[in-house]
Amino acid sequence: MEKGTEIMQVNDPESIIRFAIEKGNVDVGTMERLLVMRKELQAEYAKKQFDEALAAFQSECPAVEKKKKVMNKDGRSVRYCYAPLDDIVEQVKPSLKSHGFSYSLDTKVEQGWVEAMCEITHFAGHSNTKSFKCPIDKDGYMNEPQKYASALTFAKRYAFCNAFGILTADEDTDSITTKDKPSGPSKLKVDDTSLEPFARQLWNILIPIRGLAKNWDAANKWLREMEFINDTEELPYVLSVERYKEVIDKSNGFLKTNPLGVK
Repeated sequence: MEKGTEIMQVNDPESIIRFAIEKGNVDVGTMERLLVMRKELQAEYAKKQFDEALAAFQSECPAVEKKKKVMNKDGRSVRYCYAPLDDIVEQVKPSLKSHGFSYSLDTKVEQGWVEAMCEITHFAGHSNTKSFKCPIDKDGYMNEPQKYASALTFAKRYAFCNAFGILTADEDTDSITTKDKPSGPSKLKVDDTSLEPFARQLWNILIPIRGLAKNWDAANKWLREMEFINDTEELPYVLSVERYKEVIDKSNGFLKTNPLGVK
């Protein structure tokens, strides 16, 4: 019985090391290998605990409500809704705590781009980092500090959601009054036919965003959330050639590094 008990104990790395020290006849090389083995087993255990806790969190985390409203120019009808980072954290914080998660956000700024990194850590010791990169809107109706702050806020929100696998719930837009939009680029109502090639190019670039949709609704929503177009602009209604080129460049550049639009 004592022998069986001893065998059961030495199957645990801590017990193996303690057993080796008590015997006093283990060379340095063997001790180093035992310490490496302990480290690997601890990392494996921490990763397993992390994966199980994240799966449990995601299974009980509801889709986050988009409570922040952006109004149309008339000030009465809602153009779209989104969930600010503060709201998202507030809604999921109790569940994150109960499953042993903490997080930290970091950012870096490159020429014309910002990137946010969200590192999530489980109390067992394993951590994982997700990042989100987006361009700075040089043409937005804001001063320079505001443009950077807006892009950083947007990147932080998506880095956080990507790290934890958090989804946001789409608002029911059946009651929102909007003007009818022509479907697809083939029904563009433009004053200058030279714009049509740019509209077709953008229409094709945005396939990952609009999917099989025959209108511009999903594309417009995404472009506004990305701040590639402003609240007064709506495709496929006429933009200038310069604005079409700008939106094409920004959309194409972003989707090359984030093929699914990370939505």
